[in-house]
Amino acid sequence: AKLLSASSPALVAAKGLQLGETALAIAADGSATTGIVSHVGADGIRTTLPDIGAGSAAVDLSGNLIGIAAGGTAGLIISSDNILALLTATTTAATTTAAH
Repeated sequence: AKLLSASSPALVAAKGLQLGETALAIAADGSATTGIVSHVGADGIRTTLPDIGAGSAAVDLSGNLIGIAAGGTAGLIISSDNILALLTATTTAATTTAAH
């Protein structure tokens, strides 16, 4: 069997999401599920996805990352914007600390 080449997924900015857009996910138990984006706000992205488990990814139809499931609340997704901001802040803090 030969694997097909695939491009790296992009991060979908929350402001680029449209209400009614399809969200796909693989739940913690390995099941595939679909939902739609129903709300985009500062408190996160809400979808009609079930609780897919904390840390499970939600992607758009192109396979680009919408965000990561918060867990415990069905459909609540932490946006890729917030994830990138957290990773950037952590990397900056670690670099600054290491320099001293």
